[in-house]
Amino acid sequence: MVAVGGDRFPLPGDAERRVREAIATLKRANLSVVGPSPHDSTEWTIGEFRKSFGDCYREVAARN
Repeated sequence: MVAVGGDRFPLPGDAERRVREAIATLKRANLSVVGPSPHDSTEWTIGEFRKSFGDCYREVAARN
């Protein structure tokens, strides 16, 4: 498991850069599966991960 980023919402104007940097870092790690938590992510962020990782991307959800 690899953790990238932080638990704080990025400052305005900084969000896209931070997401793209996280994606680039994870791509360099050549991971076989990527599934970011939707809890602290926006729809845009999840969409960027989905587009960037294709078949390696997995939806993550908590179920009761």
